[in-house]
Formats: sequence, structure tokens, C-alpha cells
Amino acid sequence: MSNFDSKDIIKIKDDPKPVRSLVQVYFPDKCQSYTYYNDQYDLHVGDRVWVEGKLEKYIGVVAKVMYNFKIKLSEYKRVISLIDTSVGGELYLGGTHWITFDRYTLSREQIHSWFFSSL
Repeated sequence: MSNFDSKDIIKIKDDPKPVRSLVQVYFPDKCQSYTYYNDQYDLHVGDRVWVEGKLEKYIGVVAKVMYNFKIKLSEYKRVISLIDTSVGGELYLGGTHWITFDRYTLSREQIHSWFFSSL
């Protein structure tokens, strides 16, 4: 007889293939949007990203994704990192904090991506 149940099984997501795109990224801290070239991720509206250039210290939100375009790559900065916001497991509200006892709710790398770009 097995000593584990279905909660002990970790599901690993398949990484989607990168899709070349131009993305309009909105920066809430600056109240402005700019267009960036992406060839590393399969981005969708609402994804949180880090970009290169003057706004590399700010988290941006993908506002629009365009797949058909003709551009000079040298004229565009790039998306350098996608922030993984998926959370799994049981979370409990403890005052002003969320608490979990599940070891696999968040990985260290995932939390790191929320605060630092991959550069």
C-alpha cells in the first residue's frame, strides 16, 4: 500500500514555446505605455514582465500583443523576463499576511522573479 495521496504529486507545467511578438507594456508606477520586442516568452495580456532599458527597475503589465509586424530590431528594447504569478496549495489568512504550510506553494526562484529581473 502506498504512503502518499494525490496531494503529494507535483504537477510540472510544460513551458510554452516562445512566440515572436511586439508587446505594449503599461507601467503603473509611471502611468505610461511603451512597445517592446519579445522573442523569449509566450506572452498574453495581463502578464507581468521586466524589460531592458530605462524602465528596467519597474514591473510592466502586458496591455496588447501583436504578432504581425515589420520592424527594425535595433529600434526596440526587449522583454527580458516574465514574472511567474501562479500560486498553488492551501493559503490561510493570518491577520495581514497569507500563510501556507505547503512546501510547494511557491519556489524561491518564483519569489525572486517578483522583485528582481533576470539581468
